[in-house]
Amino acid sequence: MNRILFAIVPALLMIAVVIGMTGIEQWLAAFGKTDNARLMLGRIGIALPYVAAGAIGVIFLFATNGSSSIKVAGWGFVVGSMAATIIAVMREAMRISAFADRVPAGRSLIAYVDPAMMAGVTVALLAGVFGLRVAITGNAAFAATAPRRIRGKRAIHGESDWMSMPEAARLFPDAGGIVIGERYRVDRHSVSAISFRADAKDTWGAGGKSPLLCFDGSFGSSHGVVFAGSGGFKTTSVTIPTALKWGGGLVVLDPSSEVAPMVIEHRKQAGRNVIVLGPGNPAIGFNALDWIGRFGSTKEEDIVAVATWVMTDNPRQASARDDFFRASALQLLTALIADVCLSGHTEEKDQTLRQVRANLSEPEPKLRERLTNIHNQSDSAFVKENVAPFISMTPETFSGVYANAVKETHWLSYPNYAALVSGSSFSTDDLAAGITDIFIALDLKVLETHPGLARVIIGALMNAIYNRNGEVTNRTLFLLDEVARLGYLRILETARDAGRKYGLTLTLIFQSIGQMREAYGGRDASSKWFESASWISFAAINDPETAEYISKRCGDTTVEVDQTSHSSQMSGSSRTRSKQLTHRPLILPHEVLRMRGDEQIVFTAGNAPLRCGRAVWFRREDMRTCVGHNRFNSNIES
Repeated sequence: MNRILFAIVPALLMIAVVIGMTGIEQWLAAFGKTDNARLMLGRIGIALPYVAAGAIGVIFLFATNGSSSIKVAGWGFVVGSMAATIIAVMREAMRISAFADRVPAGRSLIAYVDPAMMAGVTVALLAGVFGLRVAITGNAAFAATAPRRIRGKRAIHGESDWMSMPEAARLFPDAGGIVIGERYRVDRHSVSAISFRADAKDTWGAGGKSPLLCFDGSFGSSHGVVFAGSGGFKTTSVTIPTALKWGGGLVVLDPSSEVAPMVIEHRKQAGRNVIVLGPGNPAIGFNALDWIGRFGSTKEEDIVAVATWVMTDNPRQASARDDFFRASALQLLTALIADVCLSGHTEEKDQTLRQVRANLSEPEPKLRERLTNIHNQSDSAFVKENVAPFISMTPETFSGVYANAVKETHWLSYPNYAALVSGSSFSTDDLAAGITDIFIALDLKVLETHPGLARVIIGALMNAIYNRNGEVTNRTLFLLDEVARLGYLRILETARDAGRKYGLTLTLIFQSIGQMREAYGGRDASSKWFESASWISFAAINDPETAEYISKRCGDTTVEVDQTSHSSQMSGSSRTRSKQLTHRPLILPHEVLRMRGDEQIVFTAGNAPLRCGRAVWFRREDMRTCVGHNRFNSNIES
């Protein structure tokens, strides 16, 4: 309804003004005292209806500045301007036709056109040109309030600028598999002044119609990090578009269990073997120990790695007492895993974490007896060395170690959780072969309560590829949403630093920089991720600290500021105007916090910051036709 009013009202107002003010020239001429004055006022009166119509249209556009329907109002203004022009042409044609037969030969009728009428129509047409600009560019047609930016030799405070769209197209070609965003500037579009709403198409602007920006892994480590606040369209603009476009192996941490149902058919049609790994279907699982000791790595090293995934790894220094019990529990768990895999008394089909938990969950006296037997009977020196400290440990100390180990492996007592990492429906070799996609459907409650489950799954899948020393068919993308819920995972740091040559690509999604620092141990740890990532995206930022970081990283510009000073003296007052060059960040922290939800800033090493749109899947027709039903946003799909 508003769009209809915005289209009709300016045109009707302009036509009404032109018709309603007809004959005003006679009223104005009556105010003149002389013939020349009356003639001048009469001519002003002839032009006034058209000038007033143009002014009414311009006022209406400025009044609707910032509205999502500003383009419609612009077209209404254009129609009104054209109508005023047509009325003027018809009136002038009727006036001239009355004496056309008396025009001397050789004289053109154009010479008899009223100059006042032409002046008024010209003003209306020029106003209509502004209306046409508004109709095409929307709110961006109005002058910006920012100070003038200086470039070149006078830019003494810096001349940072945003990456141009042609440069962005070269850096992120459409052929890439990881979807970064869309190639347009949201802040320069007609809807930039209003908030983005997923359920209001009039707030989308050019979103969904612009070309994609995609990363092909051609520079840097090939890893990416995404920061987006809660409700910041992380899944809809990063996970789903990338899952639709990525052509290699794919591992997705899908806490909402939303992505797999939407893209599974599309991935299968592309010849992919898609596996959804979640506690809701315990029949599907793999043996998280099946890769141990293969492809050049020793079994002992791999067993220690698995034990660290099960245990909560903390990047920060703990108290000496806590550190002792944690380290001892880790050694006990390592010994029990090694016993299952190396001692030779466990059948290969039973060499699983479920069996490890069964051995550990025995009553404490019986477990101590088991450890003694392992030390006496095991064929592995590694097992004996790890078991030895517990043989003569005091009961009180052993109870503390035992309690820690039982607590950290508690999730293995749930049959559906244990089945995920102790099953046989597929193996890690399937992922390394490059034809399998795995969606890890663990909800936030499970990730919060039992992060060890997700760490074991991701660690096993990642190590199965890493241990092959690059001898893989295609690159495998680990697209991990809510990755901070996993806690500190050392294998991610290993993949970050050396994953490119081993066929591993990471795309990690956090809510803020603070969340990353909490998981990985402060500023120094987070800076390592920034140094190693090929690209870093920030969108829907609600954290002032993150906004401050973005503002600083974007750099500074030089702007020209007008200054006016007033002075008063006995002899009178004076005013002095001057221009000064001053420093201004390319984008201020509060401007970052006010960015639309479908806008992002992307950083890459050695390039200007990129400000562009986000590839929200439900705005793009090419993606809407590929995805399945979305149980969270069924109203948007329609």
